[in-house]
Formats: sequence, C-alpha cells, structure tokens
Amino acid sequence: MHLLYGTRGYRTIITLLALQTAAFAGLLLVGATSAPAGMPWERLPQAVALWVAAGVTAAFMLWTWTTLSEASFCLHLLSWKDFLRYQLRPLLWLAPLALVASDLLGVLGVSGWPARAPLLVVGTLGLLACLLYLLQVVMISRQVARHGAVKSEVLGRLRQRYGPDAIQRLSDSLDYERDRSQANPFQMRRGLMLADLPSPAWHERSQFGWASNFELAAEEIRNEALAACTGQPLNPYSYPGAVQGSWNVFWLVRDGVVVPEAEKMCPATLRALRHVPGFPCVREAHYSVLQPHSRILPHCDESNTWITAHFGVQIPPHCGLRVGRETRQWKEGRFLFFDTTYQHEAWNDSDTPRVVLLFDFLHPQLSQPEREFVMLTNNAV
Repeated sequence: MHLLYGTRGYRTIITLLALQTAAFAGLLLVGATSAPAGMPWERLPQAVALWVAAGVTAAFMLWTWTTLSEASFCLHLLSWKDFLRYQLRPLLWLAPLALVASDLLGVLGVSGWPARAPLLVVGTLGLLACLLYLLQVVMISRQVARHGAVKSEVLGRLRQRYGPDAIQRLSDSLDYERDRSQANPFQMRRGLMLADLPSPAWHERSQFGWASNFELAAEEIRNEALAACTGQPLNPYSYPGAVQGSWNVFWLVRDGVVVPEAEKMCPATLRALRHVPGFPCVREAHYSVLQPHSRILPHCDESNTWITAHFGVQIPPHCGLRVGRETRQWKEGRFLFFDTTYQHEAWNDSDTPRVVLLFDFLHPQLSQPEREFVMLTNNAV
C-alpha cells in the first residue's frame, strides 16, 4: 500500500492510467483490423484468441481498477472516485464484452468495420476517459508541488526569525514528506507528518485539562446542539466517496472564524471552545450528525499536527468509531481524542441520529515556530 501514498502515489496512478490507456488503444487497433470472412470453424483460431484476450483484459481491468480506486482515495482524490466508478469502470468492463460482441458479429456473417464497431466505440470512449483522468491527476500533482513551494518559503522565513535549531523538526519532516514510507499500514503518510511528534491513534482525556470545561457544561451543550440540529436544515458534510447514507453538520467555526449564527444560538458551546488552546485557530468545529443507518467509510486525513476531538451529545446504541486497530464507543458528556492520519471509520446502525461536537486543534507539543508554520501554510492553501 505504500505505493499509493504521497509522491509514489501519483507515480503509481499515472503508471496505471498509462497501462489502461494502452489497453484501450489496443482495442482501437484491433477494431481497425477488418475481420476475415469464412465459415465459423475457419474462424475458430481467431475466436479462441478473442475470448482469451477478453479474459485477460477483464482480469487486467479489474486489477488496475481496484488499485486506481485505492490510490485515488489515498491521495485524497475522492471526488474523482465518482468519476472512476460511474464513467471509467463501466468502460473497463465493456472492453472484454466488446471483444466478444465483435467475434459474435463475425460468426453471424457481419464483416469489416461494422463487426469492429463495438471495439472502436469502447476503445475510443475508454481512451478519452483515461486521458481526461490523467490530465486531472497531473493538474492536482502540480497543485501539490505549488503547496510544497509555499511550505519551503514559509520555512525559510521562520528559519530567519527563530534560527535553524528551532525549526529542525519541521525541516526534517519536509524532507521526509518528499520520500515518505509507510511504516504503519493504518496511518496515512500524507501532508505534514512532523518528525518525532508523539502520534498515537488515540489520545487520552487526561492529556487535556481544558476538557473539564465541556464536561461541566455538558447539559447546556446538549440542549444547544439538539436545538441547532433539529430546528433548521443542516449542511451536508462534503467528503465525496467516504459517506454511505447521510452525514450533516451545524457549523460553529469555519476557516478560523466563528460563524455568526452559532454565536447567537450556541453561547455555552463557544464558551467551552474558547478554553481550547489557540481558539479560534482550529481546523473546524461543528455539531456532527450521522444519520440513522449511515456510515463514514475507512479513510485517512492529513498531518499529525492536528488532533480531533469528539464530545458526545446524543449517542444511541449500535454506534462506534474505529481508529487504527481499536474501536471505541462515544459516551454522552465525554470526549474521544484521536489522530485522523490513522485510518478511521464511524457508523450509526441505530434508528436515531448520532450527534457529537467535533473540532480539530493543534497538537499541544508543537513549538511556537511549528504552530506558526501550520497556520501560515493552511491559510496559504
């Protein structure tokens, strides 16, 4: 799986797309060759060859499709998983069928270009789909490269302000990011993975003394959350390809700014949030509503510089959260803290919405230069 992450991931997905492009080009080449006339038994060698080609093509397409899907997910190209699923994958499965259809047309006495029409159509559409997706991956990889340039520029400024020793961990981490390895199969090595920063899958409540401010106000937070989440339409949480069912949110903080509506409706919640170090410089904060019989599929986020907090508000039975190898359950009025660079998933198999207060905050063991680096590069993106 390490070939599906980071720079290697882009190389893997481009290589696989090139192979798929070659396969569709091969179909076009076959389609451009006229079928020989003759009796069915005279066509037996060609029929066998086409059926073998159909089987090999189907196996190859299935393997590359599976790997392409994994690579797209690992590289955070989740919106393009829908493109793969609904456009490219049907074409991949039509490829061997086009070979069979072409041969059957020949057996029925159809010859020349009409017999090769299925191959020509599927080959052309598949070639265009592969090239379009390849273009998008190249464009995204260039955006990643530009982000890397921003990181280098910010790091240079911090080096001048604080000296090389103060930013050594950042410097080592950026070097590591350029050639990351997958030491833990459950942990994403994408984005800024800060070297030597303690990054367990789960963080314990005892690490965060400010959590008591939420626990003491649990009843008020619950009342505000349920009022906000039931009295008006909620926003769907945008995470294409990762949600089965429905996942909605009521925003409290977006892009480091408190939402005015939340200021009016949720004063107790925001009072507690202001005790979180660095607030409002959090990645996001919202009431997270996982609707009945919904799932958030296994996925990873980027950068171990953030810790995610879930504060239980309304927790029905048959709900759970897996991070890495361990599964835990939410409890009302209690926290779960975890590192989202580990593969994680959540589910609600009950008939009642699951509601938690969700927010991300900077890792408490970041130095001041490291905190500035994370915020400056996030704002630049």
